[in-house]
Amino acid sequence: MVSPCLALAAETRARRRSNCLHGGQQQTARLETGNRQLPAMALYRAHGYREIEPFGLYQSDPLSVCFEKRLRIQS
Repeated sequence: MVSPCLALAAETRARRRSNCLHGGQQQTARLETGNRQLPAMALYRAHGYREIEPFGLYQSDPLSVCFEKRLRIQS
């Protein structure tokens, strides 16, 4: 199970990294979880992630559920 602190830490790291690489532009964070991970899916939705079509290696995995969230990067 993913803790709220871990999810927040991952977002914070993504924002910092994106700010360094992209000079303050808006970026998207994407993640994947299994379709039986209901607590994780609820956590992601509660933190503003929306369900999307599977991406990358997850496209062919029927057990994958993918999410994304737009991150506003402060310059």
